[in-house]
Amino acid sequence: MKKICPNKIKEIINRKRLIVDVRENFEYQNYRIDVQNMTNIPLSDIEQRINEFPNDREIILVCNNGLRSSMALKFLEQRGFNNLRYIEGGIVKWIQNSLKIIGNAPDIVSHSLSLDKTCEK
Repeated sequence: MKKICPNKIKEIINRKRLIVDVRENFEYQNYRIDVQNMTNIPLSDIEQRINEFPNDREIILVCNNGLRSSMALKFLEQRGFNNLRYIEGGIVKWIQNSLKIIGNAPDIVSHSLSLDKTCEK
């Protein structure tokens, strides 16, 4: 899988990359990572909204803990997209790395799959 650690994302963000939050819209409206070039396409809507994913630039997927974004990555790869990555540990690991969010996140760290702020090597 193509993962990127949250503490590396600010180094690569630019207009050539699209960040897609694949959580449900109500989750996105409550809190999200603070980056440019971001949109919300829930995992449950990806099949119907697949035409909104560009094929000419990198797409970085994010969710709460990395599970839905890794599922979205697999789905998109099966449909011919190949310039994809997802944020390892999702918003939970983003917060653990003291990176900014917009909105008020609930106490999500307690039920996370992520145990600390480090990423796999």
